[in-house]
Amino acid sequence: MPSYSPEAIRRNWERLVEDDDEPLLNRAAGALYPPGSTFKVVTAAAALENGVSMTDELPSPTVLDVPQTSADIRNFGGSSCGSDTLTLPEALEISCNTTFAGLGIKVGSEKLAAEAEKFGFNKPSPYQLPAATSVIPRKQDVPATAQSAIGQRDVRVSPLQMATVAATIANGGRRMGPYVAQEVVSDKGKVVKRFEGEDFGQVIPERVAGDLKDMMLQVVESGTGQDARIQGLQVAGKTGTAQHARGQAPHAWFIGFTSSGDRSIAVAVVVERGGDLGSEATGGHVAAPIARQVMEAYLRGGG
Repeated sequence: MPSYSPEAIRRNWERLVEDDDEPLLNRAAGALYPPGSTFKVVTAAAALENGVSMTDELPSPTVLDVPQTSADIRNFGGSSCGSDTLTLPEALEISCNTTFAGLGIKVGSEKLAAEAEKFGFNKPSPYQLPAATSVIPRKQDVPATAQSAIGQRDVRVSPLQMATVAATIANGGRRMGPYVAQEVVSDKGKVVKRFEGEDFGQVIPERVAGDLKDMMLQVVESGTGQDARIQGLQVAGKTGTAQHARGQAPHAWFIGFTSSGDRSIAVAVVVERGGDLGSEATGGHVAAPIARQVMEAYLRGGG
């Protein structure tokens, strides 16, 4: 049996604590990141609950001239969204920044934050293990609101929070709290205790959840999330590529859900600084394939 001196244990502990990669951090629940375009599903929910329909023609300029600032908002890579106007499903399918930033301005910061709070933002997580609180400021000026609507500025989320967003949509708008274990079993095989996630009720209308699901299905079928497709199944999702620090590669994101038979799964994937692809990474190219592999493994009975 190996033995270690107290001094060696202390040195190893200090090395772990001081490591810039933070190996002791539970990134799934305890780390916070800008969500990038995955947050657009929350912005879409706020729009649908505040007078925007699935068929409305929404402005989608190549550059959005944001009031009160000289910092305009552009689409990924400076590209056009292909048309001067798009419907909400069309804008989500190609992840048009200017459309969603404009929607954020139209809805306003307080209604945008209130919508996020329905999914669990700005409140301590009900998760039994230590978890970070995902945040979005309630009162922001117009430029900050526009940036928040596309998951940037001061919006910060845990991967667990974004998995909860996906799960709530998949669940028809009913939000359930995440939990660690399903049951405790004695050494004789008797179930001693069962656990269930806290039921927060119908947090968004079923109609809105249905519209969001339809849009997210289209994202995977023919939009930015095609690398998450699974043969023979309906996969819904949203990609994200989140800027987080000057001079550093963006984080690559994907959130989504699918089901097969009696097995259903919602996931959130974030690849810090784009992994090996760095600044060339996108959520659709890097995070979506990982999400697909996780969903496939679970549906095969591996989880």
